[in-house]
Amino acid sequence: HGRSFWILDNITPLRQVDERSATSAALLFAPQLTYRVRRNNGTDTPLPPEISAGQNPPDGAMLDYWLKAPASEPVVLEILDSDGKLVRRFSSADKPAARDDKELNVPTYWIRPERTVSTAAGMHRFIWDLHYPPPDSLEREYPISAIYGDTPLYPLGPSILPGSYAVRLTAGGETYNQPLNVKMDPRVKAAPEDLKAQFEMERKIVDEMHQDFQALVQLRNLRTKLKVLQTAGKPKLQTAIADLEKKAAELEGTPGGYGASYLSAPEGRSLARLNGALKNLLGIVDSADAA
Repeated sequence: HGRSFWILDNITPLRQVDERSATSAALLFAPQLTYRVRRNNGTDTPLPPEISAGQNPPDGAMLDYWLKAPASEPVVLEILDSDGKLVRRFSSADKPAARDDKELNVPTYWIRPERTVSTAAGMHRFIWDLHYPPPDSLEREYPISAIYGDTPLYPLGPSILPGSYAVRLTAGGETYNQPLNVKMDPRVKAAPEDLKAQFEMERKIVDEMHQDFQALVQLRNLRTKLKVLQTAGKPKLQTAIADLEKKAAELEGTPGGYGASYLSAPEGRSLARLNGALKNLLGIVDSADAA
């Protein structure tokens, strides 16, 4: 370790500092050229924390911004595609995801800290992982292909396609824009049309998961109302309500279960099982950069 050397990654913002930096209320720096690379090509658990190891550059775009004073209103970072459509939105007002460490089946040192947009005065770097928002999945988990302190919760949303994007910062009632150029990992030899086919398939699966999840929400609301109605009314009506509740419970189902035998059984043809099957399909489609 005595022969190690340090690399100071990405000093792009330093090259863009000029006279206006001293007078501007906020600055959004033009991001450096970004490559779409896979988060981790390993398939096993990470090295133990006591083993010395280096750290790779982040798997995503490094978005740098500066605030002259603490922001009194939410600070928002948005990424838009070449058609001006919103790809991802992050706000300092976003509520952190709830996490119960007692329910974890992996070490806490695997987990990537939640990336948040800061409102404090000074320089900030926000890492966007080049993914669309995560799908509406009933089950979430940390993959065994873990990185010490940098393992996100799966499933992730579809990866963006290489191309031209725009970053927009909103702070103090003002907006600032910069271009973002994303290229494909040069080690990947898949044709652009193959990557597009993969992307479109992933978007379709995510859309199906959203429809399934919305149906589940409606069904659970119905079951809540039925339980209230079961406490009152004539016996004949209560019997009809109980029959409807039974059908609704079968349609809702429970998460879990894999394979044809599970899906062909009555409990396999439920909205919950469909959500899990779609999640597994999304993982398969996203398992390699290819059609």
